[in-house]
Amino acid sequence: MLTIGLCFKIIDSMSTGKKHLTAALIGISACTMYLNACAEGCMTDVDTFAESMRNSFSAGEIKKIPSGVKIACAEQKTKSIIIFEPSIGDWGNPDAIYFKWDANTAPGIREADRIKFESPTECKILEGGRKMLVTASMGGVAIVEIPSGKTLLYKSVTAPSETWRDANPHSAEMLPDGNIAVASSFGKRNLILLGVPEKFSSPEDIREFPMEFLSAHGVVWDESHEILWVLGYEELAGFKYNFDKQNPSVKKIFSAQILTNGKPFDGHDLVFAPETPFLIMTGDSEVRLFDTRTRKFATVRIFKDKLKSISMLPQKCGSATITVKPEKEYWAETVRFFSKNFPVVGNMGAETKFYKARWYCGRDDML
Repeated sequence: MLTIGLCFKIIDSMSTGKKHLTAALIGISACTMYLNACAEGCMTDVDTFAESMRNSFSAGEIKKIPSGVKIACAEQKTKSIIIFEPSIGDWGNPDAIYFKWDANTAPGIREADRIKFESPTECKILEGGRKMLVTASMGGVAIVEIPSGKTLLYKSVTAPSETWRDANPHSAEMLPDGNIAVASSFGKRNLILLGVPEKFSSPEDIREFPMEFLSAHGVVWDESHEILWVLGYEELAGFKYNFDKQNPSVKKIFSAQILTNGKPFDGHDLVFAPETPFLIMTGDSEVRLFDTRTRKFATVRIFKDKLKSISMLPQKCGSATITVKPEKEYWAETVRFFSKNFPVVGNMGAETKFYKARWYCGRDDML
């Protein structure tokens, strides 16, 4: 991890002689950007960060969306993952669609397996915007290339005869060695590690290593502490990963019961606030933070309704926060700002079924 001391060492090592002046200036610029980004997340305690989010919400603050930033959505009606241009508020306009992965027609998926991607539940951005990790309630897990739309790998964690009642993947996370952790809410296979071989020719080559974890909904890899965080019905747990690509396993090293007004938190979404050590989690009626350094919680706000997802832009992109707030049963026709009265960011039209929304800052090699 880049630190203040390391910054000075980098600058010192690059600045010997005039010919290294340009390199030194680049080093200074990079370190300045790091320290600025770190100023709030690394040096602020979780209570202060929660208060900042709470005050921003109460004030009805809507931060500007920078040019080039887009929004990825899991849309269940069309069995698709769509990346929208938020500057066009009418997402029913074809010009508003930057990218679309449609499980009904996506190449690389066998016809018999397409049903496993009904009701997509996750659209997590990977590798600087080059790829996306997709999950679906019927059991499908896939990695999709952007912008080609190529399905790089996929696996169903439910058998052909099984349905969402047997697993129901809600999210997934790429592990450092290329394996995948899947959070599933139903049945007894709730935290599923997928062993992804270096070379594979079919989904059957990807092995499953499941374990129980009541109503697992969110899963996030914490690179700084090498911990896999998992959010469930009334528990946030941290797991140590064995880094065995062929036989992956995890061991629980932290567990905390989480309640809201004495009732189970009923966890749903779990993400990092960018450039901070704070996890943001949504529950049945609360948004809460967790400091991965101190293991301390802080409530942001208690609501009447569950928020299905929450996503915050990095500071370099403006820190705006979006959410999917169910309007019909468990889905919404709109994506909204996480702000007072939940102003609409985009609307695709009647009968749309947005389940999650994630900011997409674009491919880092194109920025």
